[in-house]
Amino acid sequence: MKEKILNFIGVDIYYVIKNTSWINLNTLTTTILSFITSLLFANFLSKNDYGLYQFILSISLILTSFTLTGMNAAVTSSVAKGFDGTYKKSIWIQIRFGIISFIFGILGFLYYLINKNNIVAFSILIIAVTLPIINSLNTWGAYLNGKKDFKSWFLYNQILNIINYGSIILAIIFYSQAFYIILISFISSTIGQFLIYKNISKKYKTNNLVEDEALDYGKSLSLSSVLPMITLNIDNLIIFHILGSESLAIYAFASNIPDRFMGFIRPISTIAMPKLSEKTEQEVKKILPRKIFLFFILASTLAVFYILISPILYKTFFPQYIDSIIYSKIYVIASLISTVTTLSITSLFATRSKEIFKYNIINPLFNILVVIIGGYCFGIFGVIFARIVGNTFSLLLSYFFTQR
Repeated sequence: MKEKILNFIGVDIYYVIKNTSWINLNTLTTTILSFITSLLFANFLSKNDYGLYQFILSISLILTSFTLTGMNAAVTSSVAKGFDGTYKKSIWIQIRFGIISFIFGILGFLYYLINKNNIVAFSILIIAVTLPIINSLNTWGAYLNGKKDFKSWFLYNQILNIINYGSIILAIIFYSQAFYIILISFISSTIGQFLIYKNISKKYKTNNLVEDEALDYGKSLSLSSVLPMITLNIDNLIIFHILGSESLAIYAFASNIPDRFMGFIRPISTIAMPKLSEKTEQEVKKILPRKIFLFFILASTLAVFYILISPILYKTFFPQYIDSIIYSKIYVIASLISTVTTLSITSLFATRSKEIFKYNIINPLFNILVVIIGGYCFGIFGVIFARIVGNTFSLLLSYFFTQR
């Protein structure tokens, strides 16, 4: 009877439970540490400083879009097929391509320096120097995912969490200013990624098989991912420039917490990557509709639960951000839809479908457009409703491409 139910669902439940347990443990520890830092941000930083901090982080993520962000997906897929050498070769390629992000960072530094915004200028300078290193060395996670070694992935992430969140917490307590938090956190992250990369290089014996096709795919995927990365952060930039840093702080608390909440089930898409990589495109096309439907039911249940508890959560722990409650209740819908979308996008990555390149052009252009219109016309509410419309479009478009 149990086997019949599992066959009907179409999910390898033993694989899911075994591997999501490690990823969910990481999500849990990350959520706890994130919750602690959010408490400290709310109590130690003014809304102006926290909004400025979020703005600088958004700039760092936009600079990230000019690195080879698609290489990790390509490495996971390649390593899952037995090409270990793809991992190390991809790192050196990413370091070389990091010069592009560095140049854009220097241009941003000079722009804000000329406009006498020294805090933003020197924060971008720090990011420009460290970001290419961080984003190249973090490929160890993609390697371990490809090996399906989620336990080691979890343990290394805990070391990184201690370094990253520990440095942020200390910076908040002792300095309480956006610039020093950026300085300390990015330098600490660089050191942490380097130490873990060196440890994994010594611990794991890799073969020298390199899949050049995967490296080329990673480059192409990265190029097509520039617009999507910008899209993910355009809302913060618009709110900052239209409404100011305090409004961005309110929006950040309204969006970050539901995103973290939904993060408990996003790992399902992560662990699906190696499994889907082993299947043909036709096989993935056949099994995906049922999996997306089940994922949607699970995500919807979690979203309803969040809507019910969010008033208590904010009033108890973040009374400084009571204004965020109404925004957060609506924003969780956008987070729900984007969470479900990750599964269909993962299937495109796993099968190396060329449709992902079309998706990465059409989808961000539409999303950027609706967010700009929503933000300029209706402020924070406009941005949130634009996110709901944009994410719905993303889900439908990605699903359409998986079925072509």
